[in-house]
Amino acid sequence: SWQIVGLYSASAILLAAFVRVERRAAEPVLPLRLWKSSIFTFSNIAGMGVAMSMFGAIFFLPVFIQGVIGNSVTNSGAILVPMLVAMIVTSIGSGQFISRTGHYKMPLLVGLLFRGAGFVVLSTFDIHTTNQTAIEAMILIGLGLGVTMQTYTLIVQNSVSRDDMAVATSATQLSRSIGAAVGLAILGTILTQGMASSMSKYLPAAALKQFQTSGASTAGAVFDPTQLANLPAAIAAGIRHGLADAMHPVFVAGLPILAVAFIATLLIKEVPLRQTAHVAAGRGRSIASED
Repeated sequence: SWQIVGLYSASAILLAAFVRVERRAAEPVLPLRLWKSSIFTFSNIAGMGVAMSMFGAIFFLPVFIQGVIGNSVTNSGAILVPMLVAMIVTSIGSGQFISRTGHYKMPLLVGLLFRGAGFVVLSTFDIHTTNQTAIEAMILIGLGLGVTMQTYTLIVQNSVSRDDMAVATSATQLSRSIGAAVGLAILGTILTQGMASSMSKYLPAAALKQFQTSGASTAGAVFDPTQLANLPAAIAAGIRHGLADAMHPVFVAGLPILAVAFIATLLIKEVPLRQTAHVAAGRGRSIASED
């Protein structure tokens, strides 16, 4: 639609204006010189990809569980629990490994591979998918998330000076937030457009028109189980089939996003981790020497 295209165009113009202002500012909010560091740049790119895929899985999987498999609201939320448990396990394990060995690149790559495997499983979801398959996908994604969630922040903090520590950390969190917002917008658009075309394959013209007129032809409608429960069985089955087809490209879209994150991680230069909090200041003095 022209509204969406217009918003993206306005965003591009405002981004260009932001860069111009920051280049001339005496004390920029986000110093552009940070982007000259390949470690900073590739870490933020990878972090954006991780956030895009993470929130895509967390937001849209319950839609599938509830709208296609037919679980209750409580059970669709409980599906995410195995992912959270897996995140805790690998977060602790990867933290111990990185702190003891000083190597962070290999755990990141392995974590991204786990997440990619999880999205491969998600891309196979259809009307016959069971809760067990969904849990397996969540565990794989959770194993990868535990490694990747905070490690990119660690990499950025390890690569900048003491003076830039705060702004570099904030920029990393900003990149992650932008990735989450843009990812949800893109994946939500894919789902909405997919539903518009997939529903027509399974519903009669009259039923499709009534379904669209009622305002239930959106992804959010499947969060209300009463809407499907009050429909004839054949119509409800058609809606579930249509939603399953529409969700497929959403999960597939996560794979190229993770591929970009994987390539960006490969390009990150691994440097030794600092062994002390006394980071050198911009004038070459350390905190200890200033004391």
